[in-house]
Amino acid sequence: MLFLAKKIKRVNDVARVNLTIDLHGMTQDEAFKTLRACILESARKQHKNILVITGKSGVLHDVAPRWIAHNTAEFSSVLKIKNAPTAMGGDGAFIIALKKSKTIN
Repeated sequence: MLFLAKKIKRVNDVARVNLTIDLHGMTQDEAFKTLRACILESARKQHKNILVITGKSGVLHDVAPRWIAHNTAEFSSVLKIKNAPTAMGGDGAFIIALKKSKTIN
């Protein structure tokens, strides 16, 4: 599994989660489209963190972080991916930290 950041040791290391999405039961195509839409909408709303629940095993657990890492243009608003702390799903989830967007007045 590919993670772009060090493992989080405490819940306090994570700023407030603005959105939680659960990819359980989705096909890879459905999960990819859902993840992309949620990231785009969260970036538009200037959210900081998205909690993505995939489950501890299975295809989505392995491929979802790779989609982000290998589609950098499409996921340009992603700053990093972090393992979720135990209280937020542990090995069955990860947190997407979004870049701070610049507002134009």
